[in-house]
Formats: sequence, structure tokens, C-alpha cells
Amino acid sequence: MGVGVIRLWDIQQGELVREFALDLGPINAQALSPAGDYVVTGSGDNMARLWAAATGQTVHLFTGHTGPIWDVAFAPDGRYVLTGSEDNTARLWDTETGREVHQFSGHNGPVLSVAFSTDGRHVLTGSQDNTARLWDTETGQELHPFSGHTGPILSVAFSPDGRYILTGSQDNTARLWAAETGQAVAQFVGHTDQVNQVAFSPDGRYVLTGSADQTARLWAAQTGQMVRYFVGHLSPLLYVGFSADGQSVLTGDTQTAYTWRTNLEDVVGFACTHLSGDFTGPERALYTITDEAPTCQAFTDRAATVELTWTPIPPNASPVTMLELEPLAQATPEVIEIEFHNDAANLDLGAPMQDVFVGFNSDHLPIFIIPNSP
Repeated sequence: MGVGVIRLWDIQQGELVREFALDLGPINAQALSPAGDYVVTGSGDNMARLWAAATGQTVHLFTGHTGPIWDVAFAPDGRYVLTGSEDNTARLWDTETGREVHQFSGHNGPVLSVAFSTDGRHVLTGSQDNTARLWDTETGQELHPFSGHTGPILSVAFSPDGRYILTGSQDNTARLWAAETGQAVAQFVGHTDQVNQVAFSPDGRYVLTGSADQTARLWAAQTGQMVRYFVGHLSPLLYVGFSADGQSVLTGDTQTAYTWRTNLEDVVGFACTHLSGDFTGPERALYTITDEAPTCQAFTDRAATVELTWTPIPPNASPVTMLELEPLAQATPEVIEIEFHNDAANLDLGAPMQDVFVGFNSDHLPIFIIPNSP
């Protein structure tokens, strides 16, 4: 049996808090309790385990599944743990006693994803049978299914108010459903590979999706319109989530996790701390910038300069001449901050970006320009 590893991180500082090396084979799923005192893991040995976060000691072993466990979740009050398994069932466990409370049976394929509603009264399961199902936590009874995807459902989530259900599928789409009726409300189309993870913003207005196409996308929940997409990962995304205030999102693949700002103005503000001047008149005409106001607050006129607060670009970042805009704005990890395209091989990445300019085009999207080096 191989060694599985769990790492706990401080997301504000980006620092590793604790690491557990666990001799139980591959870990398929893990979750941290709401109070942060316990960790639950699901693994390929058909068992889930509850661990003390402070010590790494086993508290309970949840046994009963007859297939690998693919997803786990804590109830909002931490009283229960929910597991989804290859055996086509989900199970509810008591964290105090370690005993099984309910078995949710009804899917015709492995249960790949599970979630609790914010009030803990309902649980949601997503399956390889292309359906999601809503269940009553207290009775264990199925309330209704959600049908429409043409591929396995890999991720499920409840809206903060519990009125909507979100599903992500191997059919490359995510869908929004009315929890009470099971009716489809919106479809999120744009990814070019399966949607591995979905999440709601804290206010429920936005949806975040992470895909095997190596991008994450932010959508308006009710309309299904894409708001932004995040490019920078080099392998399929396996995790996405919002910060508690909704101002940042976290994305993770098998090797790397990034935090991103959700507010486009914050990105421009960051860029303005790295700039030496605004667009010239000809540049504004060239890039169809119709706003005559200074782009950055520190620019009193187009010829003004500001003292640079320089953070070196990482060595693996590609040099650029211009951020290439798509119909909707791109975002990039804070470690780089803007998406770089390899247009200027002669640009010295070790020097401050003294010739970088920023502005808005006619669609009010930011443009970043680094002129070619002489």
C-alpha cells in the first residue's frame, strides 16, 4: 500500500501549515471540517477516515462501502460526513460515533460527487449515470433527480440560499437547476473539456467552473453568460472555490494552486503600481481607446511618470508586446497578474517594466502593452 499525503495550507500567506503522510494508498477526496479541527479522507480501499487536524491521529474509520470512495463532504455544523462511492451509493456518517446514519441508494452508476445544503437539511449527489439527485438528510429519502447532462456528473454544489443546484459534467458543460422543481435554469457552455469542479460565489450571483481544458471560468448564475476566464494552469483543474468575501478565487491542479482577483479593476490597480506612463495619443487611436481620462490615478497627464514598485516577472513567464484580448477579459494568477504571450523574444525579463502601458479599449477591457526592445 502506498503513502498518501494531505497538506493543510494558510491561503492568506500561501504557507504550508501541516503535512500528513498516511499509509493508506491513494487519497481520492478530502475535506476540512467547518471548524478546522478535523479532516475527512476517502480512498481506494473503500473506506473514509476522520482525522484530527492538529495531530494527524485517526478519530474514526467509516466502513461499509464496497467500492472506492470518490468524494467526501462535511455537514455545515460538522456533525455529519457524506461519502460517495464506486458502489453506486452515498452514505451519511455521524462524526461523534463513527456510525452510518443513512445510505442513499438510487443511482445506476458510481457516485462521483457529493454536497450538503447550507442548512444541512439536504444532500446532493452526482453520478456516472449522468444524473444528480436531491435527498432529505433526516429521512434519507430521494426528493427528485436532475436529468439533462449527456455525460457523468463530476461535481455538484448548492447555492448559498439553497434554491439552486449546480452541476459540472464530463459533457464539457455546467448547469443550474431549481432545487425545488428539478427544472433546468441555465447552461454554462464554453469549456472544451470536462468540467471537473463547480462552485457558487458567497452571494450566489456568480458560478465558477474548473475544467480539464486547464482554464477556470466565471459566469453570471442566472443568465449563463461568461464574465471572465482564468488562464495559466498547465494541467487539468481539479479544484475551484471562492474566498469568504467573494473577492478572490482559488484554482488548483495536480501540482499548483493559484489565487486570483475576481474584480477586474483590482487587476488594473495592481498593474498601475508597475507602470511608467499612460498611452500616447497615437497609441490610444491605434488601440481604439476612447476614454480621455488618465488610465491610472497616479497619471496626471499622458506624459506623467510614476515611481515603479517593481516585482520581477518569474523566470518561466513569456515576454509580451501586448495582452491579446478575447471577447471577454482574461485574468491570470497573481504571481504573474496578466497573461503573457511570446511576441517579443528580445525583451529583458530581468529589468523593470519601464515601458509598460495600460489602458482600456472601446469595450472597456484592459490592454497591457510592452513595446519591443530596441
